[in-house]
Amino acid sequence: MKKTVAIFLILIFTINLFGGVLLYFIQKSEIQKEFRQYLKHSINEKSLTLIKITESDKSKHLIHFTKNDEFRYKGSMYDIVKKKVI
Repeated sequence: MKKTVAIFLILIFTINLFGGVLLYFIQKSEIQKEFRQYLKHSINEKSLTLIKITESDKSKHLIHFTKNDEFRYKGSMYDIVKKKVI
């Protein structure tokens, strides 16, 4: 009985310690998804910036992809709304 109570308490303390961190990452992911949906549906085409990236830009390390839909180009961060490979 004492072992069961001890294991239960350890489990509760562990959830208490790491639950906040886990909740933070879950909420962060949800906010990023909502923001991407917002970008796709409510951004005016005229307000978008077209950036053409060549293979030489990649080889010169002028562009660095941080995620599938984000990149750093010449020191500025950009979100990818549309992508076309030619």
